[in-house]
Amino acid sequence: MSGENVKVLDLRGEICPMPVLKTRKKLEEMDKAEILEVIVDSPVAKENIGRAVKELGEELVEIKEKGHIFHMTIKKTK
Repeated sequence: MSGENVKVLDLRGEICPMPVLKTRKKLEEMDKAEILEVIVDSPVAKENIGRAVKELGEELVEIKEKGHIFHMTIKKTK
């Protein structure tokens, strides 16, 4: 997804729980209908962020894997 409403959070190299905490904080700062792209290089962070997004009631639109890098697209719904 692309456009001016897309925010990017590059968390490569960070270990849990930091990627989850930073993703939650960023989502709290965003307005409804904005898009957040989170980039991580840890399968554990990918899984934990996916769970956190669901718990928050936001929408995990897609996850793209490029090598060992995960690009997670999240839509702010609240």
